Amino acid sequence: RFPFVDVGRKVSPAGLVPYVGADYRAATMDVVELLVGLGHRGIGLIGELSGREANLDRAEGYRLASTAAGLRPVLIEGAGIAGAQALELIRHNRLTAVVTDSSGLAEHLLDAATAAGLRVPTDLSIAQLGDPERSTGRQIDWTGFRIPREHMGEQAVALLSRLIAGSDSSDELQTLLPCELARGATVAPVGGFEPPTFGSSASR
Repeated sequence: RFPFVDVGRKVSPAGLVPYVGADYRAATMDVVELLVGLGHRGIGLIGELSGREANLDRAEGYRLASTAAGLRPVLIEGAGIAGAQALELIRHNRLTAVVTDSSGLAEHLLDAATAAGLRVPTDLSIAQLGDPERSTGRQIDWTGFRIPREHMGEQAVALLSRLIAGSDSSDELQTLLPCELARGATVAPVGGFEPPTFGSSASR
């Protein structure tokens, strides 16, 4: 029964959890809306579709933005999937753009697309739903959003201080901070409305 604050949205059957998190749902909607504005009609989400609240929030934001644009949501479970497998699923679902919550998968997908003779973003747009906590060493200007990690930490400590002092009401115990949209260089206007062609004929 000691005061605590979670960094990130948290739901517990034990009761209300104080937290300061990032608004992944709204940020994901912004990314999907950006792709829709570039003419994409086949937009898929590849990522972890269960488990942590952050995963669920991204998936919900993707669904909301897709259905609002009149698109068919295509959600692909990304746990344990390789770049080549993801690329085949993209082909099967006739997607021209993909959003993913995994920086590792995004890079593997980029490599697989390049190996297949596709150009990113000319032939396939890829957006990353949040910057990675640790750099992979590659300098890729990903389209997606930036997570306000430092601000989340600062606000969490401030909230904890207020809890210790007994000065916070129950409606101030849960806060979601906005993420910054990063336009980056890994998405582009769709080249018509046909899905990308895979295989040797795609090289040009």
